[in-house]
Amino acid sequence: MWVFSRKLKPAPAVILRMGATRLTVMPSLLVFTAAETLIVGLLPIVAPSGWTLRTGLSEPTSWHGADAALFDLETPIRDAHRHIREVSASAPFMPLVFVGDDVMVAQELGEGLRYYVAPQHLSDLEHVLISLLYGFPADEAEAEELAAGHMVPRVLVIDDSVRLGSLLGRALRSMERYDVRVVNSGFEAVSMLPTFQPDVAIIDMVLQDMDGREICTFIHNHPALQRTKVIGVSGYMSEARLDEDHVPMHAFIGKPFRMKSILDQIAAFLA
Repeated sequence: MWVFSRKLKPAPAVILRMGATRLTVMPSLLVFTAAETLIVGLLPIVAPSGWTLRTGLSEPTSWHGADAALFDLETPIRDAHRHIREVSASAPFMPLVFVGDDVMVAQELGEGLRYYVAPQHLSDLEHVLISLLYGFPADEAEAEELAAGHMVPRVLVIDDSVRLGSLLGRALRSMERYDVRVVNSGFEAVSMLPTFQPDVAIIDMVLQDMDGREICTFIHNHPALQRTKVIGVSGYMSEARLDEDHVPMHAFIGKPFRMKSILDQIAAFLA
């Protein structure tokens, strides 16, 4: 069986078909293994789940462009932990999948989602890949369908790092299927906030075009956003500094953060 720190809801097959057909480029799973038998076992799982498979040992920088990485802990590979460290350093929020019975072998590296799949239950990887598939941007029709009547919680991510914002949005969609919008500028966020009216806003306090504290104040003072919970994130400003400035936010998480910290805080607000 596969293990993760949060319960992952299996995806209905009909949703998988919708997601797979709407993706113009299939997501890529990067596999680090020395066992050809594992590759053979993965092929009938990966493709039907809407993913492509790449091997990571043949290309030194092969993690570039990958959407998730899988590490074989059962068949020793040379410099296994070096590969894990390099992938984690290059793409800290990339989802990591570990195949093996001894999960303690995997070091706690990276900040993204982590999954563990037992070798004797390799087919369980399908549930992981289907769930992650939810995290890729849907077309506008599906986004409007999800948002209609506020059927699902709405989360707005405001971060000027395009990669971090994209990965954070992908994780939120894949784990809970929130209606997630990601913007990379403060001015874009301010123009979207009154109409989108998110249940939770995740705001980087240091943006290139606007002070994140101003966005917090904008939300606090806007009559249509009184129910929006604000999570401030920053690697430069401390929570004590923001408290001194009386920034109106409901929670603060320092960078770098683990994805689970964000997921748990949103879940607590929505509960």
